[in-house]
Amino acid sequence: MPGGLHANGQWEEPPTARPESICNQTLAENAGEAPKPDTAYAWGKLLEEMESYDKKIVDTWRDELNNLLIFVAVILFLAGLLVLLYSVNIGIALAFTMVSGIPVLFFLIMTLIPLFLTRCPYKSPLIPTVLVVLKWCIFPVVLVVYVFAIFLLEPVRLAFHRTRISDTVNAVSEAFTTLFSHLAGMRGSLVVDIDRFWTDRELDRLTSRGHSLDPRAMSWALRALPRHRIALIKDCMRDFSQMESIFCVLLAAARSLGTSNIDFWNDSDFVHFSPFCPVNPRMLTRVNHQFKEQHRDSLLEVLPRDWSTGNWMISGKPAPDYRKRVPSILMLLWAIARHDLHSDFPVVFTKLLIPTLDHRLSVEQHREATRALRWAKEELDVVKELSIHTFTGEAQLDDYRLKINALEIVLGSSAIALLAVSQWPSIVQVNSPLRPLFCDFLDTLEEFIAQRKDDIRYVGHLCRAQPWDTTIVVTPRAVVTICKNLKRLEEKVILPVREHDCPSQRLTEHFGIICKDHRNVHLREAKLYVERPRRQDSSETS
Repeated sequence: MPGGLHANGQWEEPPTARPESICNQTLAENAGEAPKPDTAYAWGKLLEEMESYDKKIVDTWRDELNNLLIFVAVILFLAGLLVLLYSVNIGIALAFTMVSGIPVLFFLIMTLIPLFLTRCPYKSPLIPTVLVVLKWCIFPVVLVVYVFAIFLLEPVRLAFHRTRISDTVNAVSEAFTTLFSHLAGMRGSLVVDIDRFWTDRELDRLTSRGHSLDPRAMSWALRALPRHRIALIKDCMRDFSQMESIFCVLLAAARSLGTSNIDFWNDSDFVHFSPFCPVNPRMLTRVNHQFKEQHRDSLLEVLPRDWSTGNWMISGKPAPDYRKRVPSILMLLWAIARHDLHSDFPVVFTKLLIPTLDHRLSVEQHREATRALRWAKEELDVVKELSIHTFTGEAQLDDYRLKINALEIVLGSSAIALLAVSQWPSIVQVNSPLRPLFCDFLDTLEEFIAQRKDDIRYVGHLCRAQPWDTTIVVTPRAVVTICKNLKRLEEKVILPVREHDCPSQRLTEHFGIICKDHRNVHLREAKLYVERPRRQDSSETS
């Protein structure tokens, strides 16, 4: 047995031996082979780290103690100097108090403010030590208060409650045991790791509900992670509000689909971008099926629960500012679904709009008709802003695919609004407060139709070659609904809104040009509603 070991298995270091040699020799004896160089290096590195850790603790305590002693010495020196000056000259003492009190007060504020404002960039090394000292100073006070409370309150409790004295003694002993256990814990925290102290506070701040994740940062995380892990990010979005989830998903989807305009975090920029998402078609074809499914599910989750019924269009639920985003999500979903053969969204989306445009919408209250009118006006205003907003890149507004999207949602909302107003014409009477809004809506709609007559005719030709379950058929059906309800409002003496240069008359002329000699079934039906008044006028003239 070597001289460095006893029979009881305890270590004994020879006078000239190093710790590394002892470890290596022991390992060699137990394993029956020569010590390996990497094992010796590992044990030596471990011992060095232990020694450096002990040295760091001692140095940290020494630095904290030195800083605290210097701070206390400065305070005592200033206090003694003030006492001396007050005994000599009160005026000089007051001036010195003001001059010296301002920096001291500023120092105290800068030292203590990080405890209350967690985002403060200044992290004072004195705070952990000061907190430990305050604990030790507060402990005697708490002990005295506790003893007085026991002697004052226990007789009262014994007088009014039938309890034994032994129970009281046991309760007091347990209380003192708990109190002194806290004292033992304070004794172990005399040396404070400053970096660890501030790191723990930052982690507590991040994990608190009041400081949740930022939706913009989360949208970048969606783009940075592998596509099969998007579901993990969706779990982190549960703490977001509904509007924050919309922003996050739309931002991530826009970046991933190669959009030409990304900076739309502000509300105005978002409105400029969102309703008719200028998706780059080349980028969209490169997106794999799994990625599209993940984004489709995320977008569907932030939609209203009754989105497939269409009730949100006129019911006012969700809030008006949220209703602006619902068409944005629907259009983005449609852009994804057009390149996904396995998606059933086109059928669901078509079932949402077509029954509404087939005059099967029943408006039960005038409040719903008002909301429908306001919603259509908001969509038209967005399109008006888009007409003067230029995008760079391959996806321009001149692309018919994007204009079809605009026609679908704008003509659809306008058709719903006119259908609701025709069922409740009293809301747009001459003396009604909504009369100016209705006139403005007609002016904006007339301007929109005048600029897109060729687009509507082109979509009508495309619809003849498309199956019925595609959203492209929404545009001609919306034209039928608009023309039919314009005629109905004219019969109810709601139109024209002005004697001269009425927008409804110009709308009738525009739709007459659109439907002229067209082979689409729905546009030919709409032609009957826009030409009938002219035939009556010609017969009256003859």
